[in-house]
Amino acid sequence: MALARKGARTIDVDGVKYLWKLPKPRSYNQEGWLGFHVVVQHEDRRGSVLFLYFPEQHPTVASKLRSEVVSILPSQVAAGIRKAIADGWLPRSPGSRYDLDAPGAEKDG
Repeated sequence: MALARKGARTIDVDGVKYLWKLPKPRSYNQEGWLGFHVVVQHEDRRGSVLFLYFPEQHPTVASKLRSEVVSILPSQVAAGIRKAIADGWLPRSPGSRYDLDAPGAEKDG
């Protein structure tokens, strides 16, 4: 699965460029969790994709619910990329997607 360049941002983590994107909102996963995710892939878009999960609501969902809108910073995405690599994600190798809770993210429930 390749991440589409349209709407993606570039981030440099330790001298390596990645693309990251905030997909359209989804309200829950199998556990009923109301968070959102960021999709990350190496800039060449040939390797596996990282799904980095955050406990905050997607900004679109939060604004509709009149909840606090929390911005996800590039530094948080970079920290997630570093953790994923330390945990075994191989961003330049083809493979299935790699799921990871963002560093410091604690899901309620």
